[in-house]
This record gives sequence, C-alpha cells and structure tokens, in this order.
Amino acid sequence: MLTLEIHDPTGFLDLTLEDIPESTTAAEVCGRVLDEWSLSREVDWRFREKRTNTLLMPEQQLGECVHGASRRLDLTILPHAHVD
Repeated sequence: MLTLEIHDPTGFLDLTLEDIPESTTAAEVCGRVLDEWSLSREVDWRFREKRTNTLLMPEQQLGECVHGASRRLDLTILPHAHVD
C-alpha cells in the first residue's frame, strides 16, 4: 500500500491519500483529486513525481514509481500542455 502526498502547482492545496494499492493508476488517483478539489474535468491533468521530476502517464501504475523501501510518493498535479 502507498501513501500519496499530492500538491497543486501553487502550493496552496495539499492532499494526503493513504492505503492506496500499488496497482492503482495515475488516472484513478487524478479523478479523486479532481473531485476533492473541484477541478475541471475539461482539462487534461497529469502528475509530476517530485523526486525524479517525472511526468506520469495516466495508465501508469503508481507502484512502478516507488523507489527504494519508501512506500510514499510526492506528486504535483499539473495541467498537461501537450507539448511533446
């Protein structure tokens, strides 16, 4: 199980989610955050993992992002700019 620390880009909003299964996708957690913070679903939101500065893909399982013995991820939610 994972603990997720989620922040908005401004640093004003923080959310801690505990006991998240490692098989949970970034998209599933994103939906919970959008509901919690009343963010628009018209925007394509993504997570950036703070330690590695990696942008997570929606279908990515969060357990794949955990490094070492820590079962904790520090994520920032961002609007996806679609610049590849």
